[in-house]
Amino acid sequence: MPTFPSTYVRHIIPAVFTPGECAQLRATPGPFVEAKVQLDPDDPRENVRTSTGVQMAHEASTDWIVDRLHPHILALNQTLDFDLQGWASPAVLRYLPGQHYTWHVDMGRDDLASRKLAVIVLLSESGAYEGGDLEWMPDLGLCQRGLGTVIIFPTFIPHRVTPVTSGERFVLVAWVHGDRPFR
Repeated sequence: MPTFPSTYVRHIIPAVFTPGECAQLRATPGPFVEAKVQLDPDDPRENVRTSTGVQMAHEASTDWIVDRLHPHILALNQTLDFDLQGWASPAVLRYLPGQHYTWHVDMGRDDLASRKLAVIVLLSESGAYEGGDLEWMPDLGLCQRGLGTVIIFPTFIPHRVTPVTSGERFVLVAWVHGDRPFR
């Protein structure tokens, strides 16, 4: 089995959010709109992500989400030692049958260049949908499902969501930024 640098870690914490909180987040007022993906202009791929989403306002009513996630970010960052400075407002994504997100990383140019950590909260019961599996490279495998589970990982780790084949998959996504891009 290959070994990877300590930065190739992911932090998976079950049941951080209660079933009631997950239901509240799934009901985030919409409308759900096509979730845009910023690609390199030279990238020929189409339909990289086919989900819909609602961007949450960065305001006092959403502070409880960041407050709940913050200790887990600090725990993972003891291993990573990234220079972390702030949060992007979370979004709730919905994947319907046939929707997916191909292999990608969560960092890029311009506003995306300072993303250091990706945060995903699973908002659907594991039996509420089929397909829609979160997978990572290099060979970090498949993420276990669980309502209210939080997954945190460096934004440079390639990952994907396989096509949903039935039901609805809801997740909350957010990113923790640093003041400078990775070098």
